[in-house]
Amino acid sequence: MTKSRPRPHVLICVGSEEFSEDTIRFGAQSAVALQADVSVLYVSSAASRSFRPELALARTKLREWELDLPGVRVLRYAREILAEMGLATRDENGEVVLRHALRPGIRGAYELHLVGSYGEEVRLRLREGEIVEQIVEELDTHHYSVVVLGAPQRRRLLHDIVQFANASVLIAKNAHRDYYDLLLPVDDSEAARRARHIAGIVAHALRLRVLVLSIAASEQERAAAQAVAEREAGIVARRGIEVQAESAVGDVVEEICKAAGDDHIIVLGASRQRQVWKYLFGSRPIKVVQRAESPVLVVKEIEEFAF
Repeated sequence: MTKSRPRPHVLICVGSEEFSEDTIRFGAQSAVALQADVSVLYVSSAASRSFRPELALARTKLREWELDLPGVRVLRYAREILAEMGLATRDENGEVVLRHALRPGIRGAYELHLVGSYGEEVRLRLREGEIVEQIVEELDTHHYSVVVLGAPQRRRLLHDIVQFANASVLIAKNAHRDYYDLLLPVDDSEAARRARHIAGIVAHALRLRVLVLSIAASEQERAAAQAVAEREAGIVARRGIEVQAESAVGDVVEEICKAAGDDHIIVLGASRQRQVWKYLFGSRPIKVVQRAESPVLVVKEIEEFAF
C-alpha cells in the first residue's frame, strides 16, 4: 500500500494589523490553492509578568480571548480573515468553530486551533522573544512547506529569515493584486532546476501563466540563453501550463525586476551549500526582494511541495 504524502503546511508570519492584511490574504489564498494546512504566527517581545496571567485566563472560552494585547488582536484579526476566505468553519451563529481554545505550551507557543472547512489544520500561534529566533524555532519544531511574510523594512531581518529558515520563503511584497503571472528566471544550476519544479506546481495549483526568463551577459551569448529558456519552458509546459520563453541581456537582478513588473510572482532557487549562503543571500535574492515590486518565492527544497 502506497503511503500518502503529508499535506503541505503554510506558515504565515504577521506583524501589526495595519500591515498584515495583504500578507494574510496572500498566504491564505496560496494555502487554499495548494490544499494546505495553514498556521498564522505572531512574535511578540518577551512578555511582562502581567502578560502571562492574562493569557492564562483566556484559555477556556473564545469569548475570553478578547484581550487588548497586540499579539492577540492581530491573531483575532487573522482568524476573521481566514474564516472570511473559507479556511475556517463557522457555526450557525456565525462564530468560528474551535478544536481547542487558546492554550500555552504547544510546541513552545500559545495556540488557538480552528476547525478547517475542508479538513485542514488551521492554527493561530503566538510566540514571545526575538523575531528571527522565534520564527526559526517555529520552523524547527514543526514541518512547514513554506513560510510567508511581508517585506521587512530591515534588510538584516529579511537576510536572517531567508538564510536560517528551514523552509522555502515567500516574501509577499506588494501582494494586493487579484491576479499574478509567474516569472521563472533560469540557468543551468541545480538551484534553478528546483525553482522550475516548484514553479510548475505553484503555477498549476494557482492557474498562473509562466514567463521563463534566461539572462545573458552579452548579445553574443543571447542565443544560448534563449535556448536555455525554451528548454526549461518546455519542461514546465508538460504540466499543461501556458508558458512563454524569453531571453534578456544585462544585469541579472535588474532584468528580473524589469520583467516581473508588479504583476508577477518571482520564483528563485537557493543554493543548499552553507559555504556560499552568505554570498548568495547577501546578493541576488535579497537584491531582487529589495528592488522588485512583486512577491518573491525563494525555493530551498522540492520535497516539501511534492504532493
